[in-house]
Amino acid sequence: MNRHILTLLFILLPSILAAQEDSDVFQDVYNSLSDLDDFDEEGWTEAYDNLTAMAQTPQNINAATFDDLVSVPLLTEEQALAILHYRSLYGDLHSISELSLITALDPPRCRILSTVFYARPVEGNAKGILKYPKNSLIMTLAVPTYERKGFSEGKYIGDKLSHSIRYQLKTNRLHIGLTAAKDAGEPFFRGTNRKGWDFYTGFARLKNTGIMKDLVIGHYQVSMGMGLVINNGYRLSRTSLLTTQPSSKTSLRGHTSKQESNYLQGVASTLELWRGNPTRDLSLTAFLSAKSLDAAMSDTHPGAISTIITNGYHRTVTETERRNATSQTVAGGSLVYTSLPLRIGLNIVHTHLGDSLIPSKKQLYRRYYPEGKDFTDVSLSYSLTTPKLQFSGETALGKASTYQEQEKAGIAVATANALRWLFHPQWTAFALHRYYGYRHTSLLGRSFGDVSNCQNENGIYAGVTTTAVRNLTLSAYLDCAYHPWARYGYQSSSRSWDTYLSAAYERKSLSATIRYRYREQAITASGTAFPQFSSNIDGTAQHTLRSTVRYSFGHFLSASQLQGTFLPTSDDWGYLISEGLGFQSGRWSLWLSLTYFHTSDYISRLYMTDRSITYGATSCMLYGQGLRTNLLTKFSIAKGLQASVRCNILHYFDRDHISSSYQQIDSSSQTDLYFQLNWKF
Repeated sequence: MNRHILTLLFILLPSILAAQEDSDVFQDVYNSLSDLDDFDEEGWTEAYDNLTAMAQTPQNINAATFDDLVSVPLLTEEQALAILHYRSLYGDLHSISELSLITALDPPRCRILSTVFYARPVEGNAKGILKYPKNSLIMTLAVPTYERKGFSEGKYIGDKLSHSIRYQLKTNRLHIGLTAAKDAGEPFFRGTNRKGWDFYTGFARLKNTGIMKDLVIGHYQVSMGMGLVINNGYRLSRTSLLTTQPSSKTSLRGHTSKQESNYLQGVASTLELWRGNPTRDLSLTAFLSAKSLDAAMSDTHPGAISTIITNGYHRTVTETERRNATSQTVAGGSLVYTSLPLRIGLNIVHTHLGDSLIPSKKQLYRRYYPEGKDFTDVSLSYSLTTPKLQFSGETALGKASTYQEQEKAGIAVATANALRWLFHPQWTAFALHRYYGYRHTSLLGRSFGDVSNCQNENGIYAGVTTTAVRNLTLSAYLDCAYHPWARYGYQSSSRSWDTYLSAAYERKSLSATIRYRYREQAITASGTAFPQFSSNIDGTAQHTLRSTVRYSFGHFLSASQLQGTFLPTSDDWGYLISEGLGFQSGRWSLWLSLTYFHTSDYISRLYMTDRSITYGATSCMLYGQGLRTNLLTKFSIAKGLQASVRCNILHYFDRDHISSSYQQIDSSSQTDLYFQLNWKF
């Protein structure tokens, strides 16, 4: 079957490749993002979707405000100010390539900016709401050539296709986004989805209207400070902290992702209450949200919630019964005073659930999970930004969770503070301390750390980056954390240690990176707080080495990747070898990659990403022994209309079935086909 599919695609290629194609800006976005970071899956997808949405409807950089610039993922406030300073000195950018002349921007940031901005002189009436309109319509269809157990046994109530439609309209001040999506196994225009797709999301956003700096209606995301009280966006990981200063700003954005959680529904607005001069102002951001939540109801407490479900799946009768099982109302505000280089913000968020949240607390690590109907979080965010020193942080107070009878209900504290020091033009040091009390609860908070829910962690991170060697960037970090209460996999207090070394070389058409990471987690009673680099610990230890080489020559591009991992605590190991070759011209592009992987067990699994269709980049988990093939072609049907076809084949040598439960495939291979139309007008 796989051979026939590949043969068909190669037969069709000569007729397909005769059309015109725009530059593949979306792959540039992916390359820039993956070169910089190793996001966790949810955060990586969120950042990638936001960047891709921006690239679909790029904005004139000469008309971009400070808020427009800092809304770009991974761009720091210092870099945004550097762009504005360059414009004030030299006027409008004549070409987006001028960004390379700004010393504060490194090559990856320039590549990201070149995908989401273009350069054009600003006309006198550029403030019109409908100035510079750009439209984007993307239709995607995923077709599996196999059948999962949930379909063969009749457990999934829908068909096995998944598809989505995304539309965006973006002008100088107005942004409208609409998305409709359906996952495999969910019904379409029948049963529980008689209105069509399983998930709809949309928003309208208007900017810079008098004192109203920002207005969003519909589905939107809010981020405040370091994310301790609310963060619907992505959270920075350890490697991104080497190059990105956490922001203390309060930001709004429309929800464009297919993720069916991590957004609010209602209205949000930012008002400029007072402005003394371009560097001094007082602004208020307020928001109100009301929406339904998927939830599993408690068996022991009738009418109560045991778990809030965020995966968005509605494939089985049970999953459908949990749909919209309860409600959530969120109201909040952020009052921010700015007098550069200083910024101070007072933030408050109140969350009300339609039913009481009473999670099962049989397991020790769940004893201090959030409980109740109402949750109020208050925080103070602050930052100080100078050319050589950047400091930002947030301190939050929230409802203290209780379990033992002698514990009194009260207030719990969480704080995170970061410092970046440019002590030499080619050397930068960074440090971050976080303290999240084990009784601290925050339903909507997501910030940096071993855990994302701002609870049960006290840690210190220190990193350094240098470009002292020409064309070479060297980076390293150390991160240690202590968890006073039990957590998943550990029945007592535990510690974690993370070390990282990286070297990235880039010159003309060649780029190469090599990264080494050692991560150790153990109960505190097993030894000292320092890493032991051995198997004599009560926990886990893992060495990981990854290297990549990308080289372009003429219209061709090659990419090689090697990964290896070893766990001394269990003697598990794994490695991965990947080779990709692509061709791109003004007419079409083609990409083919082969990946061989071999691991001793699931615990030594490896992750990788590869080229994909627009909005389709995700990390792929590989374990066991097998071969993965990825074929992608993109071509233009007409001006502004691009089509993409992708074929992904995964074959295992060591098993006769894939996955388990309803997702099980009774075969050693699975082949997925993806089709996409992307129309910009």
